[in-house]
Amino acid sequence: MIETIISSIIDGVLLFFISYFYLGYRFECILRKVAMAGALSRETAVKPEEAGITCEWDKRALKGLVKQGKLGATDDGRYYVRKSQ
Repeated sequence: MIETIISSIIDGVLLFFISYFYLGYRFECILRKVAMAGALSRETAVKPEEAGITCEWDKRALKGLVKQGKLGATDDGRYYVRKSQ
């Protein structure tokens, strides 16, 4: 019984860390794609497709990166990398 509980806890912790680091990796890939497209200011912002972002999950992740302050967004749906404060 105790082995099952410990195994479940370990599985949960491993799943959390794998998910956490994978999401961080995906966010970095998205940031890199936007930067490589030359979108480094509001004037040079690009649409997701112009940066090679076609996956629906990645498109939704753009909004999360805007909330984190890592990306900026324009009213017409373009994104750019914000400078670090």
